[in-house]
Amino acid sequence: MPRMKLKALPIQIIRLEDGILLKRGCTEVKVPDDGSIGMVARVLTLAGQNGVTREEISNQFSPDEHQAAENLIDLLLAGHLLVPSEITEPALKIPESSLDIFYWHFGVSADQAATRLNMRKLVIMGVNSISRHLVSSFTDSGVENFQVVDDPWMRNPDLFDDGGNLLEGRWSPNISEPVKLSDWEKQIDPLSVNCIIACSDLGTHQGIRDCNAFCVKNRCHFLPVVLQDLIGYVGPLVVPGETACYECLRQRQNAHMKDPGVERASEIITSTGRKAVGFHPSMPSVLGEIASFELTRLYSDALPFRNIGTQIQVNLLTSEMMKRKVLKVPRCAVCSPLAIRSSTTSYKSNFSPRGGRAN
Repeated sequence: MPRMKLKALPIQIIRLEDGILLKRGCTEVKVPDDGSIGMVARVLTLAGQNGVTREEISNQFSPDEHQAAENLIDLLLAGHLLVPSEITEPALKIPESSLDIFYWHFGVSADQAATRLNMRKLVIMGVNSISRHLVSSFTDSGVENFQVVDDPWMRNPDLFDDGGNLLEGRWSPNISEPVKLSDWEKQIDPLSVNCIIACSDLGTHQGIRDCNAFCVKNRCHFLPVVLQDLIGYVGPLVVPGETACYECLRQRQNAHMKDPGVERASEIITSTGRKAVGFHPSMPSVLGEIASFELTRLYSDALPFRNIGTQIQVNLLTSEMMKRKVLKVPRCAVCSPLAIRSSTTSYKSNFSPRGGRAN
């Protein structure tokens, strides 16, 4: 049986008073000073090219150094700084990107994570500053299997001209132009969609609620991302049949309002009102990046601490980010088994705007 070959990963070597520190990403390995700097350099040089066996490394040291070399090899293996060479191809790319090293912490490569993410069909609802940053983050992460749909409820008019055409230079470069909602509804197979991400940077909720109902009905995941009154909200990530839906969240919020109809009146924003909404560009940028990371956390099968059924609240003005679990409402009008849903007719759009929905 051929002996396993080992390969050293790129690391940073930092001299200390009592030894050296080996650092890769946020992983640190301390090596005591027994002439270790020279020994570490030799081991890394030997294992830095095509890979060598453990015995081939040890044989390069004198009998007096042999045990120290063995201990160093064990230390490097334990810290995953020295790895079996066969698992580094094609996982290890030269040169590595910061994303490659990030995923190394979790035992996968950036390509493997992107492949897993691209096995999911993602649909981004809304053409606005949040979805623009979400798309950019997806592209930087190697995510390609997504589609952007221009839902009028979640459109930011600043990205369009007076004729409703997307302004040149206002959308992410090298990304195909968003599909109109009416065209998307004609060709979409709901069973082919894994998750719908609804983005609104103007605080409008009508389209968000319609997307939530569509996802619950068709058993696909749903992630709302909303910027309202200078505060951002990512989630809750809705898993139909298992977690609370977006309507559950709203009903629980209503329970703490004196008059939900009055307090939610501003959520219905007219075309004129959309010109009266303001925010700092960092706000939708942060929300788009957080949404991208949460979806990566969910679908890459690599990252810990999935935030399913949890809403993340982001307030840049107070430098705060908090998350809260959202519990199901027993008699939710959308996701409760007791809810009675009428069948979808052939002449009514699943996402058709419904005026006056304030509660």
